[in-house]
Amino acid sequence: MSKHMIVKLAGSVAAVAAIGAAVAGCSDAKDAASSATSAAGSAAGSAAAGASGAASSAGAAIPGAGGESGSAGAAGESGAAGSVLDSPTTTAAAEPAVPSTSIASPEGKDVSITDPAIIAVYASRGYEKGFLGKPLGPVVTLPSGGKFITFEGGSIYENPKDKKAYTVQGAIGGYWGTQNHENGKLGYPTSDEKKTDEGLVQTFDGGTLVDKDGTVTEK
Repeated sequence: MSKHMIVKLAGSVAAVAAIGAAVAGCSDAKDAASSATSAAGSAAGSAAAGASGAASSAGAAIPGAGGESGSAGAAGESGAAGSVLDSPTTTAAAEPAVPSTSIASPEGKDVSITDPAIIAVYASRGYEKGFLGKPLGPVVTLPSGGKFITFEGGSIYENPKDKKAYTVQGAIGGYWGTQNHENGKLGYPTSDEKKTDEGLVQTFDGGTLVDKDGTVTEK
């Protein structure tokens, strides 16, 4: 083989080797770039996961961050704090309506009775159809704390000590009046009239009155 041919062949081999090296270099560079891209993607994913976890932790720690169903959310529909804030207070109990009745007096004027104890007694006596008849005036509050109302057939007095009402009528009621009613020594009634072997008996704060055939005595 001539020297010229040897030199040409050697040049060709060198060129092929150079091309192979270039190709290998490109492949290595491509693999390196791919590795760098994967590493960057993994780092970004880790960072995003970390941020999401931090946001979730912060949401659990901060009231109101729980959303509609968060137990700590003051504005949540089912949140405990929200239900407490939105519910009305339960410390004030609803007051029952005061019972009342309106009965016409003998003159046709309506008399309103709103005291529960007095209404209860009047009802048990048959209202205006009973022996008490129609009211002659409204319920009066006395300086000593009691109350009374006068009817055609007697009166109902409410004792301020026990808050109960009692009827006073007939001979006993007349005698009690001569003793200055509740302001006298007998004070307020503590019972209604009762039939006994002694006659009609009624007790008061300061004593007992007995009606025997229309004659009243103190006991």
